Amino acid sequence: MSRRSNLSRPRSEPTAQSKQSLDNNSKKFSPKLFRLSSKLLKPQVILLLGMTLGGFWGLISVSQALLQTEANPSPVASPLASAEPSVLPPLNRPPVQIPQVPQPASTAKAEASKPPAKLPQRQAVQSIKVNSNADVGLQMRVALASGVPSLVIGSSTQATVTNLQGKAIGQLPAMQGTWTQAERQTLRVGDWQGLNAVWIDPSADGSLYVGERWYRGRLLLLVQGNGVLAVNYVNLRDYLYGVVGSEMPASWPLEALKAQAIAARSYALLRRERAGDLYDLGPTEADQVYGGLQAEYNTTHQAVRETAGLVLTYRGEVAEAVYSASSGGHTESAQDIWGNNFPYLRGVPDFDTVAPNFQWTKTYSQQDLQRRLGGVGEVISLTPVKTLASGRVVSVKLVGERGSKVMSASAVRQALDLPSTLFRVMPQADEEMGDIKGRSAPSVPPVLQVVGRGNGHAVGMSQWGAYALASRGYNYQQILGYYYRGAALSQVQGY
Repeated sequence: MSRRSNLSRPRSEPTAQSKQSLDNNSKKFSPKLFRLSSKLLKPQVILLLGMTLGGFWGLISVSQALLQTEANPSPVASPLASAEPSVLPPLNRPPVQIPQVPQPASTAKAEASKPPAKLPQRQAVQSIKVNSNADVGLQMRVALASGVPSLVIGSSTQATVTNLQGKAIGQLPAMQGTWTQAERQTLRVGDWQGLNAVWIDPSADGSLYVGERWYRGRLLLLVQGNGVLAVNYVNLRDYLYGVVGSEMPASWPLEALKAQAIAARSYALLRRERAGDLYDLGPTEADQVYGGLQAEYNTTHQAVRETAGLVLTYRGEVAEAVYSASSGGHTESAQDIWGNNFPYLRGVPDFDTVAPNFQWTKTYSQQDLQRRLGGVGEVISLTPVKTLASGRVVSVKLVGERGSKVMSASAVRQALDLPSTLFRVMPQADEEMGDIKGRSAPSVPPVLQVVGRGNGHAVGMSQWGAYALASRGYNYQQILGYYYRGAALSQVQGY
């Protein structure tokens, strides 16, 4: 499940070297970036989740129909062009065998979840007509590998290798892996060397193999620092095919999968609009997980198709449709977690009691604590300094034999690999050391136990909460309306 990172974090910029590489070829290489524009506008009545909206860069039209939810429910490179080809020996690596291309899998019907004690009031909603071609006309750029020294690429069909000037320099045979690596600030693809940057284009609807996974679309390879940057150019629909099944189990109710598809589409388009020169986002939880063809299922295909072009918006702009696995009983506001004032990202009671990490416990030895936290010697205590009303920890004081320090809860979560920051810490007796009932606790506890709830940052949609609501008959509009209060559903038009 995806846990989005801090919305206010600095965006990782392409290196100056890779920027210069692209600039030197800008007259010859202008990949068509389908930026959101008035060409995407189609007058159409669609559904409001919150209020009547304006512009969205001349993109969005909305209706006056409100999706109402109960306000208070009960709790529950150096320059590429200047590089001269170097004379290098053939790569001393055997041919690489790559696996067969996976096909979208079918799924079994999910079991119904145990219902929460109380559910939000269900309101009637207006059906929405979607444009099935909206996602196909929008292109995403996903950095499948960034700055890696080498990787294996391939194609399910014969693929053409083209330079930035559009000249074909060779072919990749079908179903054969080829090593790609950065050498002396140029690219080497198989036995082709001294390359600036290249496109890999599979023929006859073929698929790409990058690293250890299969993907749709085409591939751009270039130098990034001393490594290789591999960017998958793929239309939004095919990108979402690889996201929804990575972020949510494909056996879950269709309405939950639809809600996930809309949140993922909104997240992707907003990142696309804020993108740097070389790519829009990555394939990991730092953005949202993009698993390629191995993550595709018939149910996730259906969820993407039946919500084609639908995004969450607020006052005419694409909303920050963040989400996490489960909140531990109550979602949080973006203001409290990140300091971002998004009115539609407010805390609401959650319905995620069926989540496997609704409650969790982790135990750490002194050796483990010193390795993970460090700097204070043997750990005596880890005490919350600031918490939210929900009990979610903001900062903690780490006290050890050689000093103390205050740490953010996020830093502690990362260091201890905790599912969330909704936790408390308790000293524990170490049974192997022979502690018995009634014996006084040592000043340095041999073991610390961390007990908590939820999985992720808890802002926006709870995926396990969406599962519970969909299992009880709520549709995707009602689910999104509950977790993104005051946001609207709007239709993007591709071309």
